[in-house]
Amino acid sequence: MLEPPSDELQQRLRSWQLCQPADLRRARRIVQRLARDLPAFDSVWIDALVQLGRLTPYQARILESDAPSSLRVGDVLLLDEIGRSAWGRTWLGRSTSRGELCVLKRVLAPIEKQATIAEQGRRLVSSALAFSHPHLVAPTGFSEDRDGCAFVSPYVGGIPLSELLVRRGRFPALIVAELARQLATGLHAWHRHGQVHGDVRLSHVRIESDGRAVLVEAGLRPVIEPEITLHAALSLEAYDGVAPELVGIGQIPGAASDLYALGCLLWQLLSGRPPFAVADPLAKLAAHQTRTIEDVREWAPETPAILADVIARLVCRAAAERPQSAEEVERELSQLRLPGRGAIRAFRRQFDLAVPHLRQDANSSKWGWTAGATAVAAMIAVATLLSDRDRRQELLALSGGRWQSTSVSAESSAEPMIDASSGLLPLPSPAADGTLILSESGPYSTATLRYAGQLHIRGAAGVCPEILIRDQPLRLACESLVIENVRIRRDSLWLGAETPRALALLQTQRITLRDCEWDTGQAHPRRPKDAPVAGIAWRLIEPLDATAGQLSIANALFRGTGTAIFANDAARRVIADNVLRLGQGSWLELQSTENGPPPDLQLTHVTLREASSLVHCRTHAVSPVRRLLRITTNDCVFSLKSQSGALVVLETAETPSLGPDALVWNGVSSLIPPETSLVKWSAPAEDQLRDVSTDEMLIDGLVAGGFTFVGPPTASIADSVLETLDVPRESLDPPGILQERFGVCLGGAPAVAPANISLDPRPLP
Repeated sequence: MLEPPSDELQQRLRSWQLCQPADLRRARRIVQRLARDLPAFDSVWIDALVQLGRLTPYQARILESDAPSSLRVGDVLLLDEIGRSAWGRTWLGRSTSRGELCVLKRVLAPIEKQATIAEQGRRLVSSALAFSHPHLVAPTGFSEDRDGCAFVSPYVGGIPLSELLVRRGRFPALIVAELARQLATGLHAWHRHGQVHGDVRLSHVRIESDGRAVLVEAGLRPVIEPEITLHAALSLEAYDGVAPELVGIGQIPGAASDLYALGCLLWQLLSGRPPFAVADPLAKLAAHQTRTIEDVREWAPETPAILADVIARLVCRAAAERPQSAEEVERELSQLRLPGRGAIRAFRRQFDLAVPHLRQDANSSKWGWTAGATAVAAMIAVATLLSDRDRRQELLALSGGRWQSTSVSAESSAEPMIDASSGLLPLPSPAADGTLILSESGPYSTATLRYAGQLHIRGAAGVCPEILIRDQPLRLACESLVIENVRIRRDSLWLGAETPRALALLQTQRITLRDCEWDTGQAHPRRPKDAPVAGIAWRLIEPLDATAGQLSIANALFRGTGTAIFANDAARRVIADNVLRLGQGSWLELQSTENGPPPDLQLTHVTLREASSLVHCRTHAVSPVRRLLRITTNDCVFSLKSQSGALVVLETAETPSLGPDALVWNGVSSLIPPETSLVKWSAPAEDQLRDVSTDEMLIDGLVAGGFTFVGPPTASIADSVLETLDVPRESLDPPGILQERFGVCLGGAPAVAPANISLDPRPLP
């Protein structure tokens, strides 16, 4: 007979609203599998509830510790630890009385300072309870116990500006102006309320999905650490906006110092780098006190004069020369034709899609924000290597992998609660070595995982697990990633208001895919935007890592509408062996950078059916001496949907002038229909493709001729095996995919050579 959880554990689970009796009944099957012939200790029940999605791994760890009661602080039930600093620790929590998500920050302070912090903290919370503003959030709860004091703030789930800046480089000028207006509105209201923020910086500004910019942690730093010193052990970012009057004289922050920090923040958004890009706190403080921040137009020439002048006044070393209030900043910016929250909402969605098609404004110069993002990011990385390492450590959460459920956004933590009516299994937690085994067929729900080192997700032997994508993509961040024997599919029956624009958002240095299927689904004729834009959207953690950027794919199927793999400038070397692409769209979208080496594609037994292109390559400029791509294809079959497509599509602002070495294509015995175009180009935001001459280029290994497949382009891999061909060949291997090499879950079967194919090579004319 299965032993129930202890009375003490059941009492905690029930009183803290962690689970209900029905959840324990659902967990019995998992407990039986985990316990086998051993007693079902409390730890086994806790593990089962984690797999069921009712407990977070953090909650499980605390419940099994010597102090399970620490999981609750006052009215707040802790869900996950989301940060540590010199000041203390921060958790994501949920109010048990209101059921709302919140953020709890416990302050670590010397005994002699605790009374002062407590007094000022109560005063801050009392003031914040009488304050409400859409663009600023302050602590609304305070408690004391034997472990010290804790502040509770409303949860804001938007993306931090610091993360957005790392992702894309500097922002468009009008987007920055609208953000400035919103932040100035919030600061003005807070200052009129008699308070100061005291810590305006990128990571304390969240961009919500409705287009609002929200300042968080208002007033906390002046309470906890009012004086700026080198001994505070703050992050490097905290010194990027320190007003000169706060350095070395013990003055506490005020409205003028908030405005200075706001100016530094806006300067950084426009330029893509801090005002003083040095990796030492002392050097930053000295620079703020002794040096003048240069005109932002030196780094972002497209900045409107009004916005540049406002920023120049905000970052004046003399406080008296700055605007007298945040309201004055808002009033001056109103002279511009600001785009409003709708533009911020659309800009924010680009990061949710993770498949951006960023267009340069016609009036912007060559230093437009999209054109200069790569160069500026590289300069920042070199100048502030220490800072970049800090960002990377934070991203990967190197203190330990953090597992989050499907309800969690990419930028925040939330309670991993699985809807019982959805019928989806929660993804299990990875083992200590980064291995995550899917032992059931599922379908599984999506999740967000940040893990240090290599993450290996694979289906168990004999199982065909499926991850179902509904309103959230699968989000993974790790050093290197391996996915094996897994199907990842969009739920075509999902009737939610939004569908993700990619099945998986991957941030990693290297990717290996084996025996996988990626199904983006078909676009509905009346709702063409329903299908995701991409199966995989990939970006690097550290672009300057020379060993990064390799994508290896073997025995994989990509089907559905949209781009199969969106790699931007992440893909430097792509190795694909026995891969089938079915459906409209490009197989690979990437960006060719001017200073970097050309992407190298090595393809063997790759078959394209109904695709619009093999590679869609975006580049800012094409010179006759520049090499864009290096492609090697052996025994591939490229059957595009129509004559309007091309194997390689270039997207450039101007008509490309391609030299003989622009595209190097070699290999053996790859088949194309006679009417196939090799290279075409289009301007950004245009759908029309124009032919590009390849007469002077070295194109080798492609053979044009007739061939047929076993069947129409269906989900069955067997239908995409070649049945007949009538072309001279050099290889003894059959062209196209090899069905017998696919895993059982993808329809692999013993090899049977179609009767009409002769493997005897005929001499080339």
